[in-house]
Amino acid sequence: MIYIAAFTEKGLALGKTLAKGLGDTFVFAPERFAGEGVAAFGDPIQQWTGNAFQQVKGLIFIGACGIAVRAIAPFLRGKEQDPAVVAVDQKGKFAIPLLSGHLGGANQLARQISALCGAVPVITTATDMEGIFAVDVWAKENNVSLLDVPLIKEISSRLLAGEAVGLACDFPVKHLPEGFISGPCQAGISISLEEGNRPFPITLRLIPHILFLGIGCRKGVLAGDLEAFVEKILESAKVSRQALAGVCTVELKRNEPGLLLFCEKWGLPLYTFSPQALMEIPGEFHSSPFVAQVTGADNICERAAAAGSKGKLFSGRQAENGITIALAIQEWTANFSFFGEGGGEN
Repeated sequence: MIYIAAFTEKGLALGKTLAKGLGDTFVFAPERFAGEGVAAFGDPIQQWTGNAFQQVKGLIFIGACGIAVRAIAPFLRGKEQDPAVVAVDQKGKFAIPLLSGHLGGANQLARQISALCGAVPVITTATDMEGIFAVDVWAKENNVSLLDVPLIKEISSRLLAGEAVGLACDFPVKHLPEGFISGPCQAGISISLEEGNRPFPITLRLIPHILFLGIGCRKGVLAGDLEAFVEKILESAKVSRQALAGVCTVELKRNEPGLLLFCEKWGLPLYTFSPQALMEIPGEFHSSPFVAQVTGADNICERAAAAGSKGKLFSGRQAENGITIALAIQEWTANFSFFGEGGGEN
C-alpha cells in the first residue's frame, strides 16, 4: 500500500494520476480538497506521517523536499524497517527518493513515477551511479533476508573502492557479479540456511526463504505447542527461522485457531491443500491409515510441505504431542544475472 500526500491543486491532480497508475494507492490532501478518491489528512502532517509509517510500504510527498524531510524525521527507525519515501514536485519534473532507496524500494518507486508522468528519477545511491552490484537490491528482488544490515555499507564500500569481496554460497551460483571471488577474503557474503555460517572475518549473512513447514495437528492444538516444536526441529536441522517461506497443511485445518495464531505470530502465510491434491504429490511418504480415514490423505505434514515447496523433503516427518511436522525445500539458485555478467544493474 502507498500513500500520496498532496498539498496544492496541481499536486492533487498529479497525485490522482500516480494513484491510478500505481494501484493500491490512497491520496490524501488538506480538507478543502477532500472528495471522491481523496481523503483529508485529518491530523497535522507530522502526526499523519507517523501513522502512515506504521501502515504503508511507500510514501509519496508531492511538494517541497523540506516538507517531506521534516515530516518523516521523528519516525526514522532503520533501512530494514522504514518505508520508501519519494518527493515529487507538483509539476512532476523530478522524483527524488529520500529514504530506503534499496531495501524499501524508493529508487524503484521513483522509476515507476517517472514512467507515469515523465519525471526525472533523481537517484543518488552510489552503487546505482557506478553500476556496482547492490546486495540489498538483489536480496529484495530474490526474497532473501539480510541478517547483518549494517554490513551492507561495508560490502558496498569495498566494491566501490575496487576491492575484492568474497562469496560463499551453499547453492548453485549463476553469473558471479563483478568484484566477487569465491576464495578467501577479508569481507564477503554468505548465502546459507544456517545463521552460524561466517566464513569471512567480516560476513554479511543472507538467508533465502525457501523452506516450507508441513504441519498436521490435532484439533484444538495450542500455538505455543506448535511454536516450541517448530523451534526444536529448526534447531535440530541447523536452519534459520528466516529461511521459512510458509506453512502448509490439509484444507480441513484452514481454520484451526492455534495454527492460524502461530502463522500470524511468525509472519508466515498458510497454504492449504485438498486431500486429493496431497495424494497426487509424487514421492515416498510416511503413510497412516488412521490419518487417511480422518482427513482423506494418508500423510499431511510431508505431502503438504512437498506440495507447498514444489520441491523435495528436507527433513522428514517428526511427531510430538499430537503434532506432526516436516520440512521441504524449494529448488533455488543464487542467480545474479539480473545485474548482468559485468556487474552493473540492467
